[in-house]
Amino acid sequence: MSIIQWFIMGIILAAELALIYPFVKSMIPQKTNRSLALKMVCSTAFLSLGVLARIFTNTDSIYSLVIIIALCLAWLGDFLLGLNGSKVYFVVGGFFFLLTHFCFITAFTYQSQTDAKKEVLGIFEILFSAALLVAFEIYNRSKKISLGKLHIPVLIYGLILTIMLAKSFLFSMTLFESGNFSAAVLVLLGAILFFVSDFTLTYTILEEKRKTDVKYKFINSLSYFLGQSLIALSIIAVK
Repeated sequence: MSIIQWFIMGIILAAELALIYPFVKSMIPQKTNRSLALKMVCSTAFLSLGVLARIFTNTDSIYSLVIIIALCLAWLGDFLLGLNGSKVYFVVGGFFFLLTHFCFITAFTYQSQTDAKKEVLGIFEILFSAALLVAFEIYNRSKKISLGKLHIPVLIYGLILTIMLAKSFLFSMTLFESGNFSAAVLVLLGAILFFVSDFTLTYTILEEKRKTDVKYKFINSLSYFLGQSLIALSIIAVK
C-alpha cells in the first residue's frame, strides 16, 4: 500500500474514533435522529476500512470477502438497533449481529484450515464457550440479575459469541506461528474488543443505571467500533 492509501485509512479511523463520544452523548437519555446519524457514520467508517483494505491490497481472498459481508451485516444491525420504536428492530438487528459472528467464525476457520488444518469445532472451542457461559450465569445469580424472557436468546447469542472469540484465539495462534504478527494482533484484539462490546451491551439492556452511564456506554461503543475496525484492517495483513 502507498503512503496516500495509508493516509486515507488513517483519516477514516481517526474520524470514526473522534465521533464515538459525541455519539454516546447524543443517545442519552434516549436515542435520537442525531445519535442514529452519528452511529451510522461510525459504522460506515469501519465498513469503508474493510472495502478499501480489499481494494488497496488488490486481494480477492475468501477471507476478505467474508469479513466484508460480516461488516455489512453489522452495519445493518447498527441501523436497526439505532432506531426508536418497535421491538422488531431490536430482534432483527440482533439477528444480523448473530450472522456477523457466524461470518467471523467462518472467516477465521477457513483461513486457519488453509494454513494448519484446524477442526471446525474442536474441544477447545467447546470448553472455552462452556466456561464463559457458566461464569456469566454465576455472575448474574450473584448479582441477582434476571434475564427474564431474554434468558434463552441471550445464551444462544452468547454461545456463538464465545465460539467466535475462541476461533479468533486459534486463528491468531496460527498467524503467530507463521510469523504474521501484525495480522495476529489485529484479529485477536479486534475479536476481544467486539466480545467486550457485546458483553457490556448486555448489561446496558439489563441494568437501568447503565442506560444513562456515559462512561460505561462510551466503553461499550469504543470497544465495538474499534474492534470492528481492527478486524476490517486485518484484511491488509492476512495473506
